[in-house]
Amino acid sequence: MKKINKVLIAAVILFTAAGGALYSGPNLVISPQRQASAGQFWSDADLFVDPRGYTALEIDHMFALVSFDNSQMAKIGFSKWLGSLYLGVYYGGNMLNMVPHNYTKQTAGDAFFLSGREMRVYTAMPGYTSGNLPENNLSLLFGFLDMGVRLSFKSTYWNRTINEDFTVLGNYYKSFKDEYGSINPELAWGMTKELIPGLGIKPHIYLSVDFFRDYQRLEQYISAAEVQERLSKSNNVTTFELTAAMGALTLAAKETFEFGVDLWYNLSLPIYNNEYMYMDGTNAKIAGGYNGLYGGQAGGFAELSENRHVVTPYLYASWSGERITLSAELGLGLGFGWSRNTAMTLIANSGDLEKNGVESKKSYFEFTPALCLGMQWAVVPEKLFLNAGGELSFGNITLSSAESKEFENGKEKENTSAKTVDNVFSSALSTLSLGLTFNVTNNVSFQANCGVAANNVVNIFKSDSVGGSGFAVFSGILATVKF
Repeated sequence: MKKINKVLIAAVILFTAAGGALYSGPNLVISPQRQASAGQFWSDADLFVDPRGYTALEIDHMFALVSFDNSQMAKIGFSKWLGSLYLGVYYGGNMLNMVPHNYTKQTAGDAFFLSGREMRVYTAMPGYTSGNLPENNLSLLFGFLDMGVRLSFKSTYWNRTINEDFTVLGNYYKSFKDEYGSINPELAWGMTKELIPGLGIKPHIYLSVDFFRDYQRLEQYISAAEVQERLSKSNNVTTFELTAAMGALTLAAKETFEFGVDLWYNLSLPIYNNEYMYMDGTNAKIAGGYNGLYGGQAGGFAELSENRHVVTPYLYASWSGERITLSAELGLGLGFGWSRNTAMTLIANSGDLEKNGVESKKSYFEFTPALCLGMQWAVVPEKLFLNAGGELSFGNITLSSAESKEFENGKEKENTSAKTVDNVFSSALSTLSLGLTFNVTNNVSFQANCGVAANNVVNIFKSDSVGGSGFAVFSGILATVKF
């Protein structure tokens, strides 16, 4: 069993915690072996579309996988060498997990239109509320010339467009458009060859853009002869993201012991550009170019801007014995960034926005240390492995301050500056995980997570809402085949 990319999974965990930065890449397979060992021991399923790890996949002809985890998605993968070109393909999704669409088509509006019209009759506005969203993940990995290039696409986007008359609870509409979810392309690149032979450094970079949509626009009949366009919400956000890593550098190695360092950096830059409604006399109009979120704005407007950074240095160590392999990594997540919130109001009858109220600029620094430990025991050498892992979060320290000032009709008011300091400390947390890897033959393998109850309690068979799952209760089944 090979151990590749020692610090990747913990890095993603820390990016999520530190400073609110998120790595918004594709939803790939994370094998039960990797999960159970706190990210320390990768398997073939984790390597086959990894820009650096695919060369460790020992295949002569092809590799295939299918995952039966609890994500409610179909996950399948395939890879093959085509001469000197490696090709890996992955799909994970639940494409039919759509928002229900229920209505009755009948003649309605006799009194409103003076004569009835055949139209759709809804009991509620047919937009997205919550729950069902389709998710589709597609990744293509091309390996060549000691490097890997991965093109990925993730989508949770849903939309509903109606271009015919319909009615909801006595109101009549001519058209309707509702959008919700993300479209997220990603480009990943990594080196498979060490820049310093024998010591490491295999850099890898991930670029992604997340186009999030939360938008609803419609045309409503004001009378039988007049239609007015309305904007219910426009909460769209485009987030540019860059993640770069050095690739582990070995500082010391002796026999089966290895000690080294790694360094990760993540940048997340959300951009807001939305539409909003305003009144021009008695006419309702829609304008664009609003750098904030719009949902009717009964409480006023606020322009938003922010950027988030996470720098994470790592120390890692591993050791292998005859049947036991141990691995550990210490990540020191350092998150920092700033955000600005500026209160705005509409200038009457013009649709222009000006500063009115408080403008606040917040900066923060967050320290998120975490230790991940992994063990793999060859219960039956080459056949059956017990995977165990633990994650120890030592607590988070968040130091933030906000400087504010007030504006009136676009001009800064005198003697209104203020500074607020907010320091937050969170407690430590530990989690335990267990799993099994069973190699039926050299070509066929199964993996599973084993049950660990709340508060890291391990029992054998019990599985209920009170005691949690037992060690003999398996989940997240993954099957792989290679030739």
